[in-house]
Amino acid sequence: MAMAFCLMWIGLVAQKSYTCYRNHCTMKSAVGIAQLVTDTISDIVLVIIPLCMLRGAKLPKNERILISCVFSASLLISLVSVVLSVFLCTAAPAMWSVIVAHVQAALSLSVCNLLVIATFAYRVFREFRSSALVGSTGGDSNAVRFTTVVSVQAQLTSHPSCDYRDRCNVAG
Repeated sequence: MAMAFCLMWIGLVAQKSYTCYRNHCTMKSAVGIAQLVTDTISDIVLVIIPLCMLRGAKLPKNERILISCVFSASLLISLVSVVLSVFLCTAAPAMWSVIVAHVQAALSLSVCNLLVIATFAYRVFREFRSSALVGSTGGDSNAVRFTTVVSVQAQLTSHPSCDYRDRCNVAG
């Protein structure tokens, strides 16, 4: 998989270098189409592979949804890539192509860090919610929190050494 990504990167760099050398960095529609194809392929692969790997994992439903959404967020990069390819293929001003390319780079960086940020936010929210439900632990980070309530019905029976009604001051 890494080899396929490296080959796509080498191909795009070679095409852009050749275009800059021959046309004074005026990107033609072939560059936009090649970039769109490689971005779409890589984004689809980066969504499908983790989702297939998660299929067999035994995760709670809310964690499975969180991870699936994080990996699916890379499809936003494909959307921006389509916009960039449209600007590269049409006679749009170069300024717009540069702006959209920067937006794509910023969005790519954000999506790459999204799993870390979402996991941190989920953990903080879960700890906040559990501390609100259970109560404060008094500041001790090693305190045990009970998250399960067990209902036990007590049955009062007489013990052979004790006459329950007489000695335990219980009205009969």
